[in-house]
Amino acid sequence: MVKTINILFIHPNFPGQFKALLNDLVKVPNVKVAFITRNPNAEMAGVDIQRYQLPEKPLVSQNETVVYETYKYLRGTNNNLFETHEVTKAALKLQYEKKFEPHAIIGHIGWSGTLFMKDVFPNSKIIAYCEWFYRPETSWQSFIGEELSIEQKTSIRMQNVSATLCMENMDVGVSPMLWQRSVHPPEYQERIEVIHEGIDTKLCKSYPLAPLKVPGANLKKGTKIITYVSRALEPARGFFTFMEAVEKLCQRDKNIQFVVVGRERSAYSDSTGDGPSYKQQAMGKYQCDWDRVHFTGKLSYEDYLSVLRNSTVHIYLSSPIFLSWSLLEAMSSECAIVSSNNAPVNEVIEHDVTGRLVPFFDAQELSNQVLELLENPAIAKRLGVAARDLVVKRYDKKKCVKQWKDLILRTIRD
Repeated sequence: MVKTINILFIHPNFPGQFKALLNDLVKVPNVKVAFITRNPNAEMAGVDIQRYQLPEKPLVSQNETVVYETYKYLRGTNNNLFETHEVTKAALKLQYEKKFEPHAIIGHIGWSGTLFMKDVFPNSKIIAYCEWFYRPETSWQSFIGEELSIEQKTSIRMQNVSATLCMENMDVGVSPMLWQRSVHPPEYQERIEVIHEGIDTKLCKSYPLAPLKVPGANLKKGTKIITYVSRALEPARGFFTFMEAVEKLCQRDKNIQFVVVGRERSAYSDSTGDGPSYKQQAMGKYQCDWDRVHFTGKLSYEDYLSVLRNSTVHIYLSSPIFLSWSLLEAMSSECAIVSSNNAPVNEVIEHDVTGRLVPFFDAQELSNQVLELLENPAIAKRLGVAARDLVVKRYDKKKCVKQWKDLILRTIRD
């Protein structure tokens, strides 16, 4: 009889980075899957969802008169400990009520969800998802040339407390890109393998007759369309460099249309608070033909793919943080890409092979490269085909899921 393998996933935002892996594992007869999350809408056939809620954070008092406030650099860690306390209670519930004993526990360490799992399940192997390790030298402030104060450096370093504690008890780690592994301390990098979540290359592909679905815009097939995608329109994703290039391109070619996908919010940049959003700031700063600039906000996945499939040239800019899935999906869709020449982008974009690279802040060169590709469709086609070939070879979903499954089995057996 084939032994049943129990696998427990932990991520506050179900399914996190594990969607493709989960979809595969639930089809394997001898595998049982459980998932601990605080996503109230988490549902997936074949997955035992164990939900938790974040508790109220009580103030600690003595004699009802003295109130101790958490030290400011430990507030993030304090929040994570509240969260992992609830994760641990959910794990105990799985253990005692459902008799679920995982052979492998896979969890994102950013919220310290795996921190106490060895205490609950001492015989389980922990596979830690090591997405990021914060460093002053990879911060946005350092990237733009600002000198960080001791206060800023301290604040950045203290964001790693929970992740470091989780890496201490992991059996093996996983980072999606070489760049992301490289920012972790050397003593942990040896135990971190590089496995991406995977791209659905059968879905993310070029369709010559694909209809373009852009709310509020009637763009005909054959129009020169410059696309830009980011979940947040913000400096860390090069939004201001892009908008400066849009201003220049509007002046140099009257027939270009621009489709900008993303929300007016911050993800990796400072929040604008009650002030103007970064989009509003850009619209006040740059002189563009706004009738040709189409801001779509957040799109459905189908409409988002229609934008990529109709892109003439796709622009992707990023400071040295996580590589967006959107870049790999654009590459898989055979987009001709102009991107920033820095980590982590140059892990997948080689200049004039899988795209064109420009300095992150150089809007003039960005516009030059875009125009060159618009004027040379054969070159644009060559770059797009090579980009897709790289994604299919290195990041295809089936290949990445197999790497994950092999790692799980290897870790359980060790």
